[in-house]
Amino acid sequence: MVGDINALADLSVQYLSRLSGKTVKLMQEPDFTAALSSVLPVLLNREISLSHIKFGGCFIHQKPKVEFHSSKVTGNNATCEAGDLMILCRQIIDGEERYNAVIFQIKMHKAPFAKPYVITAHNELIQKELYSFWPAFDIINGGKTTKFDILPKTITPAAQYMMVRRTGPRTIFSTSYPDSPIELDKYENIGRCVYELVKWQTGRPITSPDEPNKDEWSKFIWEIVDISKRSVYNRKNVGISNEPRATGDFFKMLIQDSSSYNGNVQFFSDRSKREFGNSFKEDEYSSLIEHLKNNQFKYYENADESIGMSILFVDVTEQNRV
Repeated sequence: MVGDINALADLSVQYLSRLSGKTVKLMQEPDFTAALSSVLPVLLNREISLSHIKFGGCFIHQKPKVEFHSSKVTGNNATCEAGDLMILCRQIIDGEERYNAVIFQIKMHKAPFAKPYVITAHNELIQKELYSFWPAFDIINGGKTTKFDILPKTITPAAQYMMVRRTGPRTIFSTSYPDSPIELDKYENIGRCVYELVKWQTGRPITSPDEPNKDEWSKFIWEIVDISKRSVYNRKNVGISNEPRATGDFFKMLIQDSSSYNGNVQFFSDRSKREFGNSFKEDEYSSLIEHLKNNQFKYYENADESIGMSILFVDVTEQNRV
């Protein structure tokens, strides 16, 4: 499972490069977020070894901003992103739902990968303060302000960094806690993160969206999901405007949108065969790209650095346990 997800994450970047006409070398952090939240779920749902899990995702424009009193960096109120990517897992056991989530800030690791990633930029220091100490904060979105005070006030598996590394033609996504400097464990990667999230070994559990007495972390995650829902469902080019949807319907839509491709792209267990030129025939590639254009990237062409937090959704039921 881990190797399959890592290989397909790399392949999703190559698909997006071809789809957008942008070389991988010119891709920026939002491009990699788009690959992981929109292209990757389509590929994962076509992978035979992962057929017992359903994946979905959405690539959105709205970016929830967080504002808090920065006692460590500025001494005043400061703002930063809530994050770039959220991986949300829903598991149904004996008919009961449980959820687990982790949010990531994505960074390009430009230094030699053996060296730690050192945070020096002002805005990055503010982001690191949020993930490290969790001061009370507000989410400001579309004029609406929501207050949160998450415990504990320390680093947790719930908020991490995801480093993008280029090694030759490959893209590797490594994860790390917001330490100082950020040390990258060579065994930590997106595939292992998804595996451990499904196994409840990383991330942080959240209560059901219908639970009236949610803890602050759960409220925070569901607020981000609500922002994503509003962004996705209010797209005029998909014929939906200001139409409310329940969370369950939203997740169902994400999975269907990432599973409806009926082409015959064949992936192989040997990861060396997953290289872009060897993993599919040209007509199969064209068919999949057409699907992505029609379903996943209706508004990607106008995307820029203002792109918001996107979601990768993992759905596991009792009979489909990993």
